[in-house]
This record gives sequence, C-alpha cells and structure tokens, in this order.
Amino acid sequence: MRFLTFALLILLVSCQQKSEKEIQAEKNLALTTRFFTEVYGTNNLAPLQELFASDYQHIDTEDVEMTGMRAIELPCMTIFNALPNCKVEIMSAAADDEKAIFQIRLVSDLPKMANPETFVDQINFPESWTFWVKDGKIVKGQQISSYLNLVKQLSGYDGGIIKINSILKKYYEEQKAGNK
Repeated sequence: MRFLTFALLILLVSCQQKSEKEIQAEKNLALTTRFFTEVYGTNNLAPLQELFASDYQHIDTEDVEMTGMRAIELPCMTIFNALPNCKVEIMSAAADDEKAIFQIRLVSDLPKMANPETFVDQINFPESWTFWVKDGKIVKGQQISSYLNLVKQLSGYDGGIIKINSILKKYYEEQKAGNK
C-alpha cells in the first residue's frame, strides 16, 4: 500500500511539471515585458541591444516594414519626443513558445501640438504589439495603434467617427468656399 501511495505521489508531482513550451512561453513574456517596463515610454534606449536581435524586423501601424535596431528605436523616440511624461500601462499580455502579444495603454500629458481648446488634460490611447522571439532575442514585432483616439484628444473633436467626419467635411467645405 505504501509503495502504491508513493508511486501515485511521484506520478502526481511529475504530471505537474511544466513543459518546455510552457517554460519558453514564460521566458518570452518576461523578455518582451521588459521592452515596456524598461524602454518604451521611459526615454531609455540602452536595453534595446540586450532585448532585440540586430536584424530585428518591425511592422508599424501603417504596414511600413523596417529592419535593424533603427526599426525599434524610431517608435521609441517618437513616443519620447511627442508625448511628455508618457507612461505605459500593460492592460493584458499573453505568450506562447514563439511570440508574445500585448495590449497596452499610453498615458501622457497633453503635448504642445494639441489644440489649446481641446477638452482633455491628458491623452491616452491603446496600442497592440506582437513580438516574435528566437534564441532569447526579439526578432520581429508588429505595432498597431489606435490613432483615432489620439487625434480626437489632440484636436478637441468629441464624438464618434461620424461626428468627426461631419466636422472635417464642414471645415473642408468652408475652406473650399473661401478659396473661390
């Protein structure tokens, strides 16, 4: 009976060990999370060399593809320069043994380029990022931003896309009539 109990205990413990894929997924999540906690929105590009492969491939919101370290430096520098006091909030994250996917929110003080009559004191908008990882380095990434929210907040336009479209159409028609 003791042997059977001991064998059952060993079987139970061995079944609870993580698979290699689960372990790799955890490593991928930890590695890619560092990009958001140590780089993006922090004005610190130093960790990029450690996190990203030198031939990193990046696809941005507009489907522009770039390769090399400059491909990841550009989105970071854009955030540093455009959004004062930017903070990154990780809203959700998931990983497997090949990639990690993030839904983040960027929160910033209102930049100087904003319409002075805008209705917000801060801006915030979501981005989705997918990173592919190989041999402990991020080798590829895709970024998708929700620019509509950002444009609404910077411009002072309130409402949905239909209202914004009607405001822009009215402005366009006024400009066109004024140029006659």
